[in-house]
Amino acid sequence: MKNLFDPVNIAGLALKNRLVMAPMTRCRASGGVPTAEIAEHYRKRAAGGIGLIITEGVLVDHPEARADYGEVPYLREDTVEGWRQVVDAIHAEGSMVFPQIWHCGPVVRPGVAGRSVVDEQGNEVVRLATAKDKEELFHAYSHAAEMAPRCGFDGVELHGAHGYLLDSFMRAGDMGFATEIIRETRLKIGPDMPLCLRFSNWRADDMKDTYFNSPAELEQLLKQVIEAGVDVLHPSTRRFWAHPFKDESLTLAGWTRKLTGLPTIIVGNIGLKTAGLVGSGPGSLESLERLLNHDEFDLAAVGRPLITEPDWGRKVEERQFDQITDFYEAAIKEVYP
Repeated sequence: MKNLFDPVNIAGLALKNRLVMAPMTRCRASGGVPTAEIAEHYRKRAAGGIGLIITEGVLVDHPEARADYGEVPYLREDTVEGWRQVVDAIHAEGSMVFPQIWHCGPVVRPGVAGRSVVDEQGNEVVRLATAKDKEELFHAYSHAAEMAPRCGFDGVELHGAHGYLLDSFMRAGDMGFATEIIRETRLKIGPDMPLCLRFSNWRADDMKDTYFNSPAELEQLLKQVIEAGVDVLHPSTRRFWAHPFKDESLTLAGWTRKLTGLPTIIVGNIGLKTAGLVGSGPGSLESLERLLNHDEFDLAAVGRPLITEPDWGRKVEERQFDQITDFYEAAIKEVYP
């Protein structure tokens, strides 16, 4: 029987367990530079039982990379030292860390994308990428990837989900540009660092806009990104137990792993309500462990529960559910004190 808390080797990387901190934007950087507060934030989650940290989205150095989210960190020359203190703090707790390389593209504000989009009044709100745009974007991603080993990161995740830049190109059928970015990233980080791709079948601004509707369509997407150099996959879903296709035999993570055989990260509502971890319901710890033992995933990413409970991993391993500061309850109290 596989266990969430057993050590595991993923793409040549030795992890102390199968738990991952999912990337979550925090807007706490200073002029795009990660701070000591950010380092301590991640250190606490590593010390609290998380084997792999995937950082908040880290922007490439491009004028349209940043949406209106506040102080999001960048991955560029002037942020290397800041990221080194983050990486060192995580490593000191025996955990590993990937940056999630990100460009917001068409999401939130007008910007460059794989296709132009118009609003209800017929006004273009996102402009189609030109050849010059693509060249600038390529160099921005290339530079960010080059910085990752210099910061001491253990691998890299490319954000190719939720309608952001790379996802917008893939949805528009421009897989050539997306795979060009993946190949360049692989070249810059070298053959031995894990390269993860986060992808999704939903967009942040339209959760019903799917672009692969069968295992065969999913396989076509995965085949191309793997040939380009991806060796870890992170299919993003809103509920980890959901079945994406009419054949309800597998989750999206399950299909991804079955079709590729590559290490796969499952994510989506894990532990959002602490009470839901108990028992045998669809979102329970028991159901998650069952999927693990059916080989539907290799790593499990936890997001919002780690905001309120840095020791979530340790407390779940010890079944101290009553000791967890519940994210959902804390959020409700904030809105309705």
